Parts: sequence; structure tokens; C-alpha cells
Amino acid sequence: MKQTYKSTAKFLIENENYLVAIHDKADGDCFGSAIALCTLLKKLDKQAKVLSSSPIPERLEFINVAGIECIIGADAFRKVYSDDCTIISTDVASDQLLSELENELAGKIKFAIDHHKTNSITCENL
Repeated sequence: MKQTYKSTAKFLIENENYLVAIHDKADGDCFGSAIALCTLLKKLDKQAKVLSSSPIPERLEFINVAGIECIIGADAFRKVYSDDCTIISTDVASDQLLSELENELAGKIKFAIDHHKTNSITCENL
């Protein structure tokens, strides 16, 4: 289902604790989008962290000027995840791109933000 700006804003305001999932082996648009979203959420007084199955490449670390916390891997995810976490994916066109987090996030992604024409990620709001 395609979302409007208004419905997206409503969704972001309604929830308090976010994990922003990105695809494995992040590139600049993926990591940059996640950092921008987390920065916005923090300005709205929300909790927000980036979630990745693999470490953020050193060449992209400069993007995280706000010092957003990055949760790396399934073990770290299990330590921070709770029922009050709202998971959003950015730039993840399919479940398989989540790599080792695919099974962990099954049925938990509430909102997907993506620029790809085709997106098959399993989530409540695409």
C-alpha cells in the first residue's frame, strides 16, 4: 500500500521507539537514508537506532555526524528488541537483502521506505 506524506507523518509521530533496518553491506543511499530518518526521529524526541546485519563500511562512517547508534547483527538485535520497538526498513527491496536478520525481522517490519520500483519486502505498510 502506498503511503501519503500525511499518513507517514502520523505513523512516525504515533510511535516512540524505532529500529531502522538497512540492507546487508550498506551503501551510501541506504545508510544515509537510515541516518537521516533516525536524526528526524530524534528531533521528534523518539528513540531511534540503525539496524544492520553487517558492519557499516568504514568509508561511510562520515555520514553519521549525529552519532546515531548502530545495532549490528542478529545477536545484538535480540538484546535490544522489545515489543515496543517499531521497525522501519529503508532502501531494502526484498527480505533476502536483510541477510542474517531476515528470519529475526519476519513479521516485525511495520513500514518500508524505498526508492526501487519493485519492492517485495514483507511489511505492514509499504
